[in-house]
Amino acid sequence: MNTMLWQPSSMEIDTTQACDFMQEVNKQFQTKLGDFEDLYQWSCNYPELFWSSFWDYASIIAEKKSNQVLKNREDFLNSEWFPQAKLNFANNLLSDRSNNPAIVFWAEDKRKTYLSHLDLYKQVARLSFWLKQNGVKKGDRVAGFLPNMPETVISMLATASLGAVWTSCSPDFGVQG
Repeated sequence: MNTMLWQPSSMEIDTTQACDFMQEVNKQFQTKLGDFEDLYQWSCNYPELFWSSFWDYASIIAEKKSNQVLKNREDFLNSEWFPQAKLNFANNLLSDRSNNPAIVFWAEDKRKTYLSHLDLYKQVARLSFWLKQNGVKKGDRVAGFLPNMPETVISMLATASLGAVWTSCSPDFGVQG
């Protein structure tokens, strides 16, 4: 039985970022996209326009923006998106320095923790500094045996901010993996 558990109101839908982006696309390209399905179809029909527009809409922070959106479009396995772009995704994720919640964590003991964007940024900066002081640099690998908790996200972002590669596994995996 497929019973719908929840459906957003029209007002909730109209105030989403996806809807706002769709309106930007309509304005920029004189389209008449009316819902998410229309936006999805437009993204499939015009992937370069979609992703180029989204890059601008999302205010992606990059050291270098690519002149080309999609290289080797006809060769799926060898295609490349924004091939000349140079960016660090941690910089993009940490660009908001507001006091709005960035992470809301409920521990197994029912303890609830809130971490604002500003607090997340500060904790990532501290750990990033420590990692750098201890020799971690671009291309290095950092591994963690950590549960799903804010400190794991902080560790991943601090590692990525240096251009190093992060990997982790949760103790939940158990001895057998």
